Amino acid sequence: MKPEHDELKLAVHGVDLPDPEPAAAGARKLALAREALLKDIAVDLKVFVGEAKITLQELFDLKEGAVLPLQRALTHPADVELNGKVVARAEVVAVGQHYGVRITEILPAQADGA
Repeated sequence: MKPEHDELKLAVHGVDLPDPEPAAAGARKLALAREALLKDIAVDLKVFVGEAKITLQELFDLKEGAVLPLQRALTHPADVELNGKVVARAEVVAVGQHYGVRITEILPAQADGA
């Protein structure tokens, strides 16, 4: 008498996986090394508070003391740009006799082309 199905026999053996902790520790060390290499690189940081659209005649008529209203409301935060990309929002503040910004929002990183 012939069996209806052929039997297939498999041998299952245990697999030894490396401990994940050394890999995680290595990744942390690599991240710290990268940070140490990059921390002193200068970047171009700009704060954009608004813009004004005027005619050339209005430009020619400008005098010292003239006030140009910007097309951004006082309640709208300034854009903080890092190398030309908006990375944060901020409010303009006074720091002694200088302008400063208080960061109010850090924007999520975006992939290139987004």
